[in-house]
Amino acid sequence: MIFRLLIAAALVFLVLFLIRTLRGPAVRTMELPPEGGRTEEDIHWLLSRDRKIEAIKVYREMHGVGLREAKEAVDRMAKEYRSREL
Repeated sequence: MIFRLLIAAALVFLVLFLIRTLRGPAVRTMELPPEGGRTEEDIHWLLSRDRKIEAIKVYREMHGVGLREAKEAVDRMAKEYRSREL
C-alpha cells in the first residue's frame, strides 16, 4: 500500500516537473529593443508568443493612445495574425 502511494507521488511529481520544464521560465523577459526603437514588427513578435499584454503596452508607448484604443488595435492585429496563420 505504501509502495503504491510512493509510486503515485513520484509520478505526480514527474508530470508536474515535465509540465513546468516544457513551459519555459515563469518570468518572461522582453527581448525587444529599448523604447523609441520599437516597430509594428515588435508587436507582431509579441503576439506570436501570446504576450498580448506586453503588445498593448508597446502599442501605447508607440502611438500615445489610451488603454482601450491600444487594446482594440492590438486585438485587430491579433485577429489578422491568426487569420494569416490558418
